[in-house]
Amino acid sequence: TQILGYLALLIAFNYALIGILQLYKRRSLFKVDKEIMILGALYIIVIILYAFFEKVIINYRPTLIDGVLEASYPSSHTLLALCICGSSIIINNYLFKNKKSSKYGNIISIILITSILFGRIISGVHWISDIFGGLLISMALLKSFKTVLIRVQ
Repeated sequence: TQILGYLALLIAFNYALIGILQLYKRRSLFKVDKEIMILGALYIIVIILYAFFEKVIINYRPTLIDGVLEASYPSSHTLLALCICGSSIIINNYLFKNKKSSKYGNIISIILITSILFGRIISGVHWISDIFGGLLISMALLKSFKTVLIRVQ
């Protein structure tokens, strides 16, 4: 799931690159697509939450990682995979007119979400409550993201 997590980060990097290219070509932050700006805000919120839960430890892992007791709640892999891949599925409908390429991107995102979610469960490095917590937080963030996108249209 570690490698799959890096693939999810590549998806985020792809959208960041789209935003950077739009900024470069259009020469103004206000001319970057609103959807990309909102996605960037979601990514910032996810990073802040990740850092918060690394410092405010609610639960520890059921196993030691390299001999160290680490924070476990919420599952950061679950949180990142769902927020990045889930927002990718949502935003593809807004950005890309070519439904075929959007469809393939969405399929990849669904495969990554499913693989990471079940991989974290099977690996035994999280309590099931940690994975469920990551799932609930991600769903709330994605619902908020979609609501903001709808409102700016």
